[in-house]
Amino acid sequence: MECIKSNYKIRAFVESRIGGRNENQDSYGFADTPIGFLAVVCDGMGGANGGKTASTIAVEVILNYVIQSCEQASLQVILSKAISEANRSIIDYAQNNPELTGMGTTVTALLLNDDAVYVAHVGDSRIYQLRNSRKVFRTFDHSMVFELVKKKVLTEEQARLSSQSNIITRALGIGQDVIVDTQELSYRKNDRFILCSDGFYSAMNEKDFINMVGKGSSANIILDNASEKIDNIGKSKGGGHDNLTAFFVEPLKDSTKEHKRRRIKYAISALLISILVMLSMVFTPKTRDNKDNDNNVQMENKCNKETGSCQGTNDSIYRKDDSKNQNKDIK
Repeated sequence: MECIKSNYKIRAFVESRIGGRNENQDSYGFADTPIGFLAVVCDGMGGANGGKTASTIAVEVILNYVIQSCEQASLQVILSKAISEANRSIIDYAQNNPELTGMGTTVTALLLNDDAVYVAHVGDSRIYQLRNSRKVFRTFDHSMVFELVKKKVLTEEQARLSSQSNIITRALGIGQDVIVDTQELSYRKNDRFILCSDGFYSAMNEKDFINMVGKGSSANIILDNASEKIDNIGKSKGGGHDNLTAFFVEPLKDSTKEHKRRRIKYAISALLISILVMLSMVFTPKTRDNKDNDNNVQMENKCNKETGSCQGTNDSIYRKDDSKNQNKDIK
């Protein structure tokens, strides 16, 4: 396991294991850049040394592109361009080395600064954002089985267990043009971002996986224990299991975007409370005194109808009595 040092306010660790294969074709890299902390994980594919070559090229090109970038584009665009540059570099290298024809790689990249986190991916390697042991965000695999998940033909668990789960629909090195999925995310202090190859996340169903990697313990301990458990699962099934790589990144403070989101949320909440208070004042039921006043008014109105002269409750009673006495005298 490697403990990452950075000038940005993060805590980060990375682990990569060969699994049951003859070669570890996963590659990873990281750097403090002028626009944020950058982490990259790639899962190579291809015969001979093709997979390792492709993933190594991708990591190096992406890191160098972002470090040297001085364009005024959005950070999502910069990440996308860096990955597209890596795609061209892999294709060019394969053309100059025919024995590596067909090599390719997946890619996940995360760029974190004070404002937000920017993520990009191609293929079936994933990026997770976990908070308090819950999944806040996860990338969507570019694979044949996940296209069926999107169409609701398969569940994600059925896709994981499918014999065709390793067939991907996007990768670097396959064609001149590559579609990169990017997203901007806010984050909170101690959120856990995980960049990982499929060999790391696919050993168990996602619920168990998140329970395992989302615990509140120290990230380095969680990563070490998880890698060991996944490796042992592969060995218990006869070995031959895939390479496994995971990069944990935890911010040590809230992002600016998260602060803004919370301020807006609190402002809206305060406004709604004020409106509710005003409405409750307008529609408050009448008090007992108001009811007594209403009763007096009703009695006065009744008296006016009967005698035409009453002015109040007590006067009404007296006048009624007087009227009765007068009637008796007449008789």
